[in-house]
Amino acid sequence: MRFNNLSCARIGGHTHWVRLAYSFLFILSLAFFGAKSNAAVEPHARPIDASMLENYQHVSVVFSAADLSNPESVFGHVFIVFHNAEIPNPLDPVVEFYGMMSEVEMGMLKTVASSIPGVYKLSTFEEKVRVYDKEGRDLFVRRTRSSINPRDLAGKIGRLSKGVHPYDFLDRNCAFYLEYLLTSSERFSDASWAIRQPADVFYEYGDPLTEYAIKSTERRRIEFKQALYDGRFNANQIDELRLGLKFYEARSVVLAGSVSSDLDSSAVAMFDSPPPQDVYPAPKAAGHREYAAVAISKRGFLLQYGGFDTRGLSTNDSVPSLSRLKVGEVTLRCNKGDQCASQVLAFETLTLPKEGFGLSKFLSTSGRLDQEGVGVNAQIGMGIGYRSGSLGVAVVPGLGVDNKYWSKRSSLTDGLLANRLVFTYLHARTSTYLDLMLSDTVKIDPIGKQKRSLQITFDRQGLFFRTSFADDFLLGVQRRFD
Repeated sequence: MRFNNLSCARIGGHTHWVRLAYSFLFILSLAFFGAKSNAAVEPHARPIDASMLENYQHVSVVFSAADLSNPESVFGHVFIVFHNAEIPNPLDPVVEFYGMMSEVEMGMLKTVASSIPGVYKLSTFEEKVRVYDKEGRDLFVRRTRSSINPRDLAGKIGRLSKGVHPYDFLDRNCAFYLEYLLTSSERFSDASWAIRQPADVFYEYGDPLTEYAIKSTERRRIEFKQALYDGRFNANQIDELRLGLKFYEARSVVLAGSVSSDLDSSAVAMFDSPPPQDVYPAPKAAGHREYAAVAISKRGFLLQYGGFDTRGLSTNDSVPSLSRLKVGEVTLRCNKGDQCASQVLAFETLTLPKEGFGLSKFLSTSGRLDQEGVGVNAQIGMGIGYRSGSLGVAVVPGLGVDNKYWSKRSSLTDGLLANRLVFTYLHARTSTYLDLMLSDTVKIDPIGKQKRSLQITFDRQGLFFRTSFADDFLLGVQRRFD
């Protein structure tokens, strides 16, 4: 989803430094990734007629998966669709909530620092499928639990859609307002501040037994291309795979819709051929990836708990991602002499291309407490990466600000640069990741004070080791909780 629908993970508790760090991050984002300033107009509600929805028999909750190659979409989006058939039809009505970015001056930045107006919106299922297909993102659909009555839900939508509501990036976002519609539980309170994630609504209110996925054209194109080198298909099947690849390559051109010499020929190729059968099964929506880790070294120990980590999510996926995302990671690290430091990593993402050359991006915000007091760290970078199969490399020049090192800088560039070279490899059969990162500043790892690191993780066995190429070698175990 675009910036007007961003949300993030529920890690709970109001911490002032989180907002400060995110504010700084988005200020840098404006310079790095671009932002248009639109003339402000008076926001207005878009009332939804409840009578249009109350006669539908079923409601499904739909989660738009993140495109991990694009950090602007990393948290996904969630909406509901009313339908009568077992699964939604193209023209069935969709209800979602979004912030009115186009109607607010500097709206993207204001969603972090304060709030902007937001409204409930009515569209069609076909429209949503087309939008996310164009962005190369899969959709996951689950029927809502039986306690949710479509007629009652329609009435609630009719009432709430008459007003304009405050929208912000972390708390009162698309996930908050959709849960506000679906919930009848006392556990949900709009009075408490929290960080909310669209996937939480999908898992909480959707029935996992009814889940199915709608693959994007980009996923299918990569699957057919990958299958050509799989080595388990005969000559006749290879011919079918080539036809399937040709179909989805043509569909990708048509979806892009840009003026090009092959647009017409691609449209003809697509419409002259029936959609091919999938070569790989559809993925399952990734579960809650909470995890805990403990590790020791000759200098001390490390304890860690994280709210969400995509590392290991794709080991059973036909198109595994080398990009990674962490949200809400809490770390306690102690060295000899009772020198301990604690860190809360609010958000960190590193992206690599899905295939071939492409942009690689890095975003991170964290806060820590050590002997020197409270620290805040924020980083942002954009560079070039390359992926071939299970191997990815990236060179990412970036900026980073840390309150500890800012006062000790010898020059302006010394206080800002946070460049990195990344190498990552996935051995899918054993779920083994090998990661190597070289950087020119300790701001990359402020709690470990490391400039270079190597990590190997055996996800299925839960074992990992890390080293900084100096005198610190960590050996530990990690447990994931699905």
